[in-house]
Amino acid sequence: MYHELKTVRTVSPTVTETLPDWETARHFVFPLLEPVYSSNRSMPDVSASALFDPLSAMLTSVIKTTLALFYQGAIIPLSEGILRDWAITVSAVQLAMEYNLAVLASTSRFELHRRERLQYWSLHTAAAPFNSVLPFHAPFRARIAELLGMPFYFAVPDRKTVILFSRESLPLYPGELRRDILLERDCSTCPLSSELLEVSSSGVLAISR
Repeated sequence: MYHELKTVRTVSPTVTETLPDWETARHFVFPLLEPVYSSNRSMPDVSASALFDPLSAMLTSVIKTTLALFYQGAIIPLSEGILRDWAITVSAVQLAMEYNLAVLASTSRFELHRRERLQYWSLHTAAAPFNSVLPFHAPFRARIAELLGMPFYFAVPDRKTVILFSRESLPLYPGELRRDILLERDCSTCPLSSELLEVSSSGVLAISR
């Protein structure tokens, strides 16, 4: 399973003739995170957040999530038409996603790093393209909170990179780590965001870009 996910390279939103049956597909349903900008990239395009779509939503002002099938080297964003072909509901897809994320989370590990005075962690899993998904998943945030306390902070400059640190390190972030986050996003082949995100009992909030 994870071998296929590691080798995903293409996005194919309309390829339905190669869809497996639902009993096969359900094991490969995950959130697809994408950066969303306006045409001149000077401001985020948040138009997607204004429309109700049970399969897609804005996580932050520049990160969009879409439920997708990751199968045999293709990423196929799910649609209501695909769900009709499978004769399933949105709830069934969401339950499959939750199960798959729980399996992915069971492979995760935190690695401690130090940068001058700042102490931070990186997050790693058996399927690196999905590392960035886990901090947005509420059950996994509880696990991070056990390590860092609340509130805690994270950045996802690309799909494979997650940087986490505690409240005590927040004052040091601008001078000791932010430049690395910007560089990682700008040099990545799968960039996401330069935002710094705060996780508290109220949820996830971007506190800087």
